[in-house]
Amino acid sequence: MSVLRIAGTNTSLDRALPHALDAERMIIGVILLDNTLLAEAAAKLRPEDFYSDSNKAIWSAMTRLAARRSGIDPLLLAAELGAEGVERVGGLAYISSLYDGTPRLSSIENYVQLVRRAGIRRDLIRASFQIADEAYEGETEAEEILAVSNRRLADIDAHRSGEGLLTASEAGWTRLQQIEDFQASGRAILGVGTGIHDLDRLTGGLIRGDQHLLCARPSMGKTALGVRVLDGVATSKYNQEPVQAFFTMEMRTAQIMDRWLFGKARVDQMRLRTNRLTADDYRKLQTAQQQIDTYKTVIDETSRKPSEIRSVLRRMKREFGRIDVFYVDHIGKGKPDTSISERRHQIGALSAELKEIAKEFDCAGVILTQLNRVSPGSGDKKPELHQLSESGNLEQDADMVFYPHRPGYYSPESDQTQAEIGILKQRNGPAGVTFPMRWEPQFSWFDNLAEME
Repeated sequence: MSVLRIAGTNTSLDRALPHALDAERMIIGVILLDNTLLAEAAAKLRPEDFYSDSNKAIWSAMTRLAARRSGIDPLLLAAELGAEGVERVGGLAYISSLYDGTPRLSSIENYVQLVRRAGIRRDLIRASFQIADEAYEGETEAEEILAVSNRRLADIDAHRSGEGLLTASEAGWTRLQQIEDFQASGRAILGVGTGIHDLDRLTGGLIRGDQHLLCARPSMGKTALGVRVLDGVATSKYNQEPVQAFFTMEMRTAQIMDRWLFGKARVDQMRLRTNRLTADDYRKLQTAQQQIDTYKTVIDETSRKPSEIRSVLRRMKREFGRIDVFYVDHIGKGKPDTSISERRHQIGALSAELKEIAKEFDCAGVILTQLNRVSPGSGDKKPELHQLSESGNLEQDADMVFYPHRPGYYSPESDQTQAEIGILKQRNGPAGVTFPMRWEPQFSWFDNLAEME
């Protein structure tokens, strides 16, 4: 066999790429007999899925004829291809050979799948050789090659998972069915329940595909609220065995688990630090851990880049079948996959990538970020959107922005248990609203004041 050059790479092979020539011929021949079957195939095949250049050209001509609502037969195909085109595909004899002796079928799904799968294999082979070429050349940072490689494979998956163009009619009826299913479910909220009753009431929960920005000033309880939402999602009556990933970029895993265990068990963390845990304290901690044992939650302290986060989420999706919520604590500690010198542009790139991840995995993203410090003499010191650190892209990309606020942090003589959660921005709901919560400083835990009505 002659040497085959892989397009877009520096690689040659001494064997043919995967193909399904008999299935290609069958698809074209059956459509020539029954033009109505073209729609079934066209929804899942691209011209590039055909390995034979002749079959690819004939398929393209068939789809052009169909787009003009023309019939499809050998003579019309020949006219569409033109004299030179007919000669390139092998002449009228080849076109007739596709038509002659072909059985009439009611469906060509099985043949479409054979051709489509061969096309996917060729895409993967080309991508793998492109990755190998870039890795061998050594002109690009390894981390950037990894990011581009992940994106290249993700693009193949995203493109191949589609079933063709989606019309507004199909999208509308699909959405109406989703709305009907939601109404029939009896759920009070559309999104993922957070266990924080007023937050669910005002937002409808964490919405899949949306970026939820949790912002706060240093020591205000940003991580504590993130962990509280993590626990609330795991225990909310609106969720069924939710799958969550918490990427801790600032604290170690042990510190996050301390926040979670001691808050959930209502045990004073200072008793651990001063070695004064009682038997009853330890029993409460064990009970809390036994509950956490039942949750499908991953705590990851090693991932800093979007490509690394994607890798973890892909592994989780393979194991659990879906992702419901992922958390990043916090974006200021993250690193972009590509080299960017200016910090505000780094944050912007991270924000955009994390938003894409939420869409890609059809899950809610909760991104923690730090607010600029407030000057001592300024007003009530409640957060405002313009105080978001380092990049305006954070506000732009966020679908919802919320924050914790504890007046007692600035006034030691006031009630230290008083706290509130505010919503600064919400694309599809009320903004500029707040609701009270109770802050338990010894547990680093936010509690609901009352049950949802």
